[in-house]
Amino acid sequence: GDGLLGVILVEIDLARLVQRWRGTSEAVFLTNSQGNIILSTEARWRGRTEAEAMALRAAPSAIQRALEGATDWAFGDPGPNFFGAATIRLETRIPFRGWRIVSYTAYTSVRERVNGVLALEIMGFALLLAGAFYVLSRRARLQTAVLAQESAELRRLNARLQREIAERQRVERTLEEAELSLQQSQKLAALGEMSAAVSHELNQPLAAMKTYLAGARLLLQRKRTEEAASSFQRIDDLIERMGAITRQLKSYARKGGDALEPVDLRDALKGAITMMEPQLRTDTVHITQSLPRKPAMVFADRLRLEQVIINLLRNALDAMGGAEDQEIDLIIVEGEEVVLTVRDSGPGIDDLEALFEPFYTTKKPGEGVGLGLAISSGIIKDLGGRLSARNGEGAGAVFEVRLPALADAQEARSTAARTAAE
Repeated sequence: GDGLLGVILVEIDLARLVQRWRGTSEAVFLTNSQGNIILSTEARWRGRTEAEAMALRAAPSAIQRALEGATDWAFGDPGPNFFGAATIRLETRIPFRGWRIVSYTAYTSVRERVNGVLALEIMGFALLLAGAFYVLSRRARLQTAVLAQESAELRRLNARLQREIAERQRVERTLEEAELSLQQSQKLAALGEMSAAVSHELNQPLAAMKTYLAGARLLLQRKRTEEAASSFQRIDDLIERMGAITRQLKSYARKGGDALEPVDLRDALKGAITMMEPQLRTDTVHITQSLPRKPAMVFADRLRLEQVIINLLRNALDAMGGAEDQEIDLIIVEGEEVVLTVRDSGPGIDDLEALFEPFYTTKKPGEGVGLGLAISSGIIKDLGGRLSARNGEGAGAVFEVRLPALADAQEARSTAARTAAE
């Protein structure tokens, strides 16, 4: 029962494996547990040990050369030279009864494979660089296109802005010319209203001159030359007064320029009162003046400044109407600013906010167009000051003209001129 019943023999055909090995450039063989070669790419190695097989292919000196040629490699064991080429020995153990597979690979083959891998890596890196360059160049082209579009848009906006600036400058010049024309029209309108009073003012000295001439003729006939000379002197004074009136009218009718000069506000007030004297010289109008003893100097255009004062006096007379007791207070105070106050005894101002707006008026149709205060405010603003209005504590309206004192005005204009030059 314990005897040998039989033997199973398994035969493996390794011819195909050997045929596949022969297609390689390596020397490969398979050894059993005793170290004998049972399968090899070299037919003469079969049945021999590895040492015997190596002895058939290379002398000890050749093995030594292979060892010397393999000193630069960090893997595998150095092998002999085959056909004059250095090799690398690689050994793999098979988990079957101690079998091993040993291969000898030439350095040139390894180098070719390494070079192939390096070539592939270099090619891949080159493709990666080319792709990155393409992406970056495309992004740069897109950014360039966007910048070009933005630059074109900026140029269009700049051209549009330049056109708007030119148009605004043209409109400002037109408005400035219109304002000057309105100021001139206002002065001419005031001259028209004052023409009757001025005519009366000139007729009075003319009548007096006629009387003095008649008296002087009689005195000369009676040989009373000293008294006749006195009459002639009075006639000369009357002529001088008439000349002053006509000069005031001529200067008032002339357009004011931009020639600013030191002006005593007291003299400007005196000139305005002289122009308005025919209208102010009535029994019902009482004028009170409170002026400083020393000059109240400002930097201004005297003609335009007198125009503002005349307009304020006319408004005061119009506001008081035909009241029996009409009072106008004129006050000049000097400090950091020179302030002219015009106070009347009229009913006051209803709408202070709209007072300086163009075409705002409380007069009846045909008596005014509502441009006087708007123009006056613009004139004072051009001179570096401001025109304000308020109601008095008791009654009436109070207008204040504030202008920089002469030293402050000159310094401000010098600073503005330097800024404009820069």
